Amino acid sequence: MKLIPFHESALVKQARTDDLTRLLQQPSDHERRPCQSCNAPCNCPSRSTDCCCGCSARCPDAPTFLSSEPAQHPIEPNMVPLVYALSSLRIVPPCWSCEGHLRPIGGLTRLPQVWFYSASTVYPELITAYFADMKFRGKLHHQWAVSLCPHTPGGATLFQIQPEGLQSSEIQASDLPSLQEDLRAMGDSLVTSIRQLALNLLNQR
Repeated sequence: MKLIPFHESALVKQARTDDLTRLLQQPSDHERRPCQSCNAPCNCPSRSTDCCCGCSARCPDAPTFLSSEPAQHPIEPNMVPLVYALSSLRIVPPCWSCEGHLRPIGGLTRLPQVWFYSASTVYPELITAYFADMKFRGKLHHQWAVSLCPHTPGGATLFQIQPEGLQSSEIQASDLPSLQEDLRAMGDSLVTSIRQLALNLLNQR
């Protein structure tokens, strides 16, 4: 059955342009700390609590300052790079993550995944394109997907990143290291790649 082709209206086109521009206008992690609760003095001579020269996913304080419950639930080590990267984008704040855990008898109790908020569908689309490119270039062991989560209190739109087409019961214990390696790889280049994708799209409009 042939369907009516989609024609982007001027209003929709402008909204997408505004969303892409907004992403590129966000400060980098060298301009403003991505960990909103971070109040640690910098290690440089300034000893400032605003200085960003030491900000990175490798910061020993990142697992606690990225978490809303730092004492009880710091971000798990394999998830820190991806949570840090999403936080650095500013416009897709992560709200929950799990690096994946094994059952005592084998298999996973939960898939590696992270949830984030987004006020625009443009940003999840960019992240999806980034994952597809990473897999195509052989940088990932698994295909990862971004999907819409059920409605949340307050009307916020919540999205989920997790391996595509996999169930916890289908994954063997031997699969977990490669999934966690993917988490680290995605986090390492997500910010740079997403910003470049946004710039490319703006230049095409």
